[in-house]
Amino acid sequence: MNGKILLVDDEDTLRLATQVRLQSKGYDVTTAADGEEALELLQAETFDVALLDINMPRMNGLQVLDYITQSRPQTDVVMLTGFADFSTALECLKKGARDYLVKPVDMAELISRVNAILRARHSEQALNEYRQENAGLQFYGILSPLITITAILETVASSPRTTTTDEDKELLQYTRRLAEQALTRLKDVADLSLLQSLQRPIDGRSANLNAVVKTATERYAALAKLRGIIFKREVQQDLPSVAISPLLVEGALNNAFDHAFRYVAQGGLVKFSVLRNDDAEPSGTANSLVFSISYTGTDLDPTGRSMLQQGAEKLFKRASEFETTVLALTAWRQLIETVGGRFWMERDDNAIQRLNFALPITAS
Repeated sequence: MNGKILLVDDEDTLRLATQVRLQSKGYDVTTAADGEEALELLQAETFDVALLDINMPRMNGLQVLDYITQSRPQTDVVMLTGFADFSTALECLKKGARDYLVKPVDMAELISRVNAILRARHSEQALNEYRQENAGLQFYGILSPLITITAILETVASSPRTTTTDEDKELLQYTRRLAEQALTRLKDVADLSLLQSLQRPIDGRSANLNAVVKTATERYAALAKLRGIIFKREVQQDLPSVAISPLLVEGALNNAFDHAFRYVAQGGLVKFSVLRNDDAEPSGTANSLVFSISYTGTDLDPTGRSMLQQGAEKLFKRASEFETTVLALTAWRQLIETVGGRFWMERDDNAIQRLNFALPITAS
């Protein structure tokens, strides 16, 4: 377990002996003979651990400790004292030192303490990375189903083909308003940088898509009927597995359908296809399943289209400024790119909009 260590001690012989012993264990060790020299090094470099002698000329160890806790909090400090003075040790710990040792220092004990600190640092860093990555996934995991719930409620509540009592209609409208309020609040508090944290494969399991695609298409075929929309589908039989969670694929299909249904007019067309592509074109889709959802309807506004085309790394505005389906699709684009997939948009001369995404096929 390598670590970058700053060793500060005015005793030349002790400093050299400690440096040699630490380097023999694989540590990257930089030394300073007093506090002022240590301060210069701390201002120029970043260290994992600082080993500070307390009594030194020009600037003592406690003064260096004060600087580290205020300006370099990412550096852990172990104080080295020549006196078994509990009050001094307590003062060091109160000021922010991680540990202390009494000189002459037992080298085995010093190495053990440094190892323990570095292990703790590594675990904390890994936990912070995990939390950051999963914060983005949780944001997407909440946003995606909320959009679908809202879309379904809107379709059912507004369709003239829905046969309900006045009380049922009122309940549907109320439930729809609650879902919309939840979406609004989520967008108000959302940090779009969460989408940028989705930078690693989220789920190593393969997804068998036959059941996922069947469920999604049947659900939206029913909604299309309520809206008076023509719904067509072309799905290859015995779909191969892809390198992403089935739940995420289902969420993506919901997002894409919700987006299409949001912009298609009554009597318009929504067409869905999922086919295996073994060719090199379109670029980045070889040996992939290519999903396409086409619809006749209005185009996105320039801001929303730019957001989808450029991806999460180009986002600088608040989530509340974007359509909810655009937010969800942008999150999905970020997710599929972590597993080598691709997302793109098209528009033909007949004003047909098309959303496409390709997912790499896993080895059978």
